[in-house]
Amino acid sequence: MNCAAVILAGGKSRRIGTDKALLTLEDETFLERIRKELARIPDLRQVLLSVGSVRRYAELSQKLEARGLPLEIVPDRWSDCGPIGGIASALEVCICDALLVVSCDMPLFCGELGEILKAGMTEAYDAAVPVDSAGRLHPVCAVYRKGVGTILREQIESGELRMHKLMERIRVNDVDVRDYERCLQNVNTMEDYERLQNGGNAV
Repeated sequence: MNCAAVILAGGKSRRIGTDKALLTLEDETFLERIRKELARIPDLRQVLLSVGSVRRYAELSQKLEARGLPLEIVPDRWSDCGPIGGIASALEVCICDALLVVSCDMPLFCGELGEILKAGMTEAYDAAVPVDSAGRLHPVCAVYRKGVGTILREQIESGELRMHKLMERIRVNDVDVRDYERCLQNVNTMEDYERLQNGGNAV
């Protein structure tokens, strides 16, 4: 199954008070780090950047393109809808059968995890979603079939924006990623960010 990817960066970052995608770790923005890891995944045919504001990311996108890591910017078609809005917008322009989604607040995401999820996306499923050792699903670092976009639009139109409701409506391959749990860490607060900078777990 051919696959594209999208980095979700359309959130308002209210809890941390600054744009999470542009936070830095080891002298690189989170966005740059994730894009470099996506470049390690074989045969990705398209890499998108889901944003709330095109202007906010135009300069950085040009910088990445100059480094040979181009991104196609996709504005949110539905505002204030959270990750569901970003994923639905990206699926509408996705040229592939499936889409690997990575949230911009996962700076430790690695290409190996992306390959595992991509391999888990078979004809039997609508999504390949990582599950950690505690049994938690991570739907904003997952692979979705393009046809899931129809269900997402239905949820948006009905006002149901919760990702776990989507999980109940589609065929999900729960991919065991206990060896890659560090790659799934979210940076949601400044305390998370400080711990990450100091070499600890963000959460």
